[in-house]
Amino acid sequence: MNLINNKKNIDIEVANKAIKNAIKSKGFNASLMFEYAKKLKIYDKVETYMEAML
Repeated sequence: MNLINNKKNIDIEVANKAIKNAIKSKGFNASLMFEYAKKLKIYDKVETYMEAML
């Protein structure tokens, strides 16, 4: 059970780090990121991560 919980935490940490790096990049385009998130059917997760960053 702990392994599953840790895996989820690692995934969240990786996602947060990736979003932070994307936001810092010069070519960051939030609209495009959300468009891709919709196509990949992960919009809700991306939105949650973005809200946490703000």
